[in-house]
Amino acid sequence: MRWGAYLVTGVFDGESLVLSEAAVPLDEVDLSDYPELAYADPEFGDPAEELGEAELQAIADEVAAAFPAVVFGGWADVDHGVALVDALLVTPEMEAFAAERFPADTVVFTSVFKPVEG
Repeated sequence: MRWGAYLVTGVFDGESLVLSEAAVPLDEVDLSDYPELAYADPEFGDPAEELGEAELQAIADEVAAAFPAVVFGGWADVDHGVALVDALLVTPEMEAFAAERFPADTVVFTSVFKPVEG
């Protein structure tokens, strides 16, 4: 088994990632060739309710507990009034979970995997 950071390209069907190209070690990749992978600040909406730090942290913790296989963790972003959740990827199920349980625009996801066209 080999661990490391890789550029992978493939199709994720909600359960597994099927590579369409060989994985490339990240130290062999010129990331300027992949502008779609550049870090971008998350998009913040206008939270429907003003919640405190403890409430926002509880929301982040609940989302992380509900999706332990893909969520790395989360924290209260009191500057923006949101629970910021860091994930491997964001699925429609995660977005629906957040939308059904918490005030609008309270949960903001960031994702390592980025969807690209093509």
